[in-house]
Amino acid sequence: MVKEKLLIMHESILADYGLGGLDLSEICVIRYQSEEFIIQQGHLCPYILIILEGRMKVFNTASNGRTLLFCFNTTKGIMGEVEFAMGLDTAASSVQAMTDVTCIGIPRSRYQKELKSNAVFMNVVSASLAQKMFRSNNNNAINILQSLDARLCAYIAMTSIKGYFKEKLTEVAEMLGTSYRHLLRTLDNLCRQGILEKTRQGYLIKDEAALKQKGGDCYLL
Repeated sequence: MVKEKLLIMHESILADYGLGGLDLSEICVIRYQSEEFIIQQGHLCPYILIILEGRMKVFNTASNGRTLLFCFNTTKGIMGEVEFAMGLDTAASSVQAMTDVTCIGIPRSRYQKELKSNAVFMNVVSASLAQKMFRSNNNNAINILQSLDARLCAYIAMTSIKGYFKEKLTEVAEMLGTSYRHLLRTLDNLCRQGILEKTRQGYLIKDEAALKQKGGDCYLL
């Protein structure tokens, strides 16, 4: 994580969120590298983050250590608003960068009172919470009703790097709520269909259009 000073262009973005009149001296730009945790479940959540660019995955880890994927976040918006609205000091779920991610970080300890009295910003928070509740319901249905084939294709499409899928398969199986053997069978089937090819570097995506068609909009936020 690297913190940088705000630029004039960032001040205009804050104005869109109704924050143009704030003392911006403690607000900063925060950059995260790929695979770095942006928010980690059970850890302190000191910032409300306005996403500027990057791809992230959102997931939850149960007390038994098992992990379940909630969604991918590929759109601009805010993070940390759930904890902000509920008054929680620690994060309810984890958000991990899949690419380099850039955000504007607003320290909650400094600005919480001002933000909660800002009608424009609280409307943004309300809309974000409503969208996430809607998407959470949809993704719960996807986890139950969609085939592993579709969910895996969506996962590969979102996590591939330069045309290769290189994720640790035991972790992928856990994320998608399936067994390691079932995951391997599904990957083998995708290879037989000519969508993937197993190589030493990982699984090469040979037919990206077919992969995305099978994955549909699973897990997108």
